[in-house]
Amino acid sequence: MNQSLTHSYRGRSLSLFGLISGLCVGIGAYLMISGNVLTSASLGTALAWAIGAVLAIACACTRLAERGLTVLTCIGGAALTLTLFQSGQDDVTRWLAIGSVRLNAAMLTLPWIVVAMAQSGFRGRIYPAIAVVLAIILAIQPDPSQAFAFAAAMGVVALHERNTKALLIAAISIGTALVAIWRNTPLPPIPHVELIIEMAFETSSLLGFLLILLLAAGALFPALLARQSGRSEGLALTAYLAVATIAPAFGWFPVPWAGAGMSFPIGIWLAIGLLLSASKPD
Repeated sequence: MNQSLTHSYRGRSLSLFGLISGLCVGIGAYLMISGNVLTSASLGTALAWAIGAVLAIACACTRLAERGLTVLTCIGGAALTLTLFQSGQDDVTRWLAIGSVRLNAAMLTLPWIVVAMAQSGFRGRIYPAIAVVLAIILAIQPDPSQAFAFAAAMGVVALHERNTKALLIAAISIGTALVAIWRNTPLPPIPHVELIIEMAFETSSLLGFLLILLLAAGALFPALLARQSGRSEGLALTAYLAVATIAPAFGWFPVPWAGAGMSFPIGIWLAIGLLLSASKPD
């Protein structure tokens, strides 16, 4: 493998994804500023996007050993577990409080957990156990959008692996996602988080359609990289992103990228970095 070719491929992929996601963040920032939302909201999302980009570059240039992926997955699982001990809102506990910053733990960790689990193929006992625990936690929080996004990703892995263990995990994930819907208490929407697409259409129909196209492109991007890895990581990540992106149409859930929030930009950038670290150009 020509190393310069590999670096060029990864560089182009990161640049293209950066352009797509950056435009989403930029449109969201424009809408927030136009809507007299606190500047800190748009700046926080932009800062998270920049931090995530740096982390993605570092991940793409470093091939993590299986032990490293396991450690990352355990850290993500621990972060989600900690939400159960945080003070929530109306019995909803989806966030980690770090000083004055509240992070949505699932949106921060699930993207790269999905990639790590797809790479593992559910070998051994650690990944299957963590997958089941995560699915249960998403139902307890509850977070229907992330629960179904995770279930969709596990379904893709199950279809790829075609073994009893993977199919059982996918079934459990779907079941807990249904429980999350049953337990869900919709919280009042925050316009610049859950309703940013509506804000875009109120500003301009063209801007609204452009934002939807960019969100769709961002969700499909990992699938374009799937053929390079030869495994299910890209397709699993696209399944996760597709459901998370569509979810706001069915309830008050955060809009990825464009909606205010620091969790998703960092989480998905890390996932892209991990995906590229395992991929090889033709």
